[in-house]
Amino acid sequence: CKTDESTVLCPSPTFSVYRIAAEIVGLRYTEIDNSYDDFSLDFGNMMTAIERDEPALIFLASPNNPTGSTISKAEIEAICRQSRGLVVLDEAYWRFAGESLVYLTEMCENLLVLQTFSIICASASYLFSPSLGA
Repeated sequence: CKTDESTVLCPSPTFSVYRIAAEIVGLRYTEIDNSYDDFSLDFGNMMTAIERDEPALIFLASPNNPTGSTISKAEIEAICRQSRGLVVLDEAYWRFAGESLVYLTEMCENLLVLQTFSIICASASYLFSPSLGA
């Protein structure tokens, strides 16, 4: 349910469409900085932000666009446990990471995994994006 305090939480930098989508539907957008060393997810900062902001929605891209950094299975599971809201894992580039974490949807009720065929097939005109969740 959307309220005036509903928040979307994202690491930064990440895919810019998350911010645009949040603003279009009137949600408050909050971001946390990725690690300055290697642009990986600042896991501690993410967990603190989840506790502080209680986001209704968290967007995570793994591998991240534009940094290419990935988020570990253990981090995704911990984020899902910590969050009362929906956690969306965008795996548009998962084939470049070598592993999909879609199977975590069986263990994490609040996890939704997005994938697309258009990236790997290099054919944006054939956009087909399954959404996978429990």
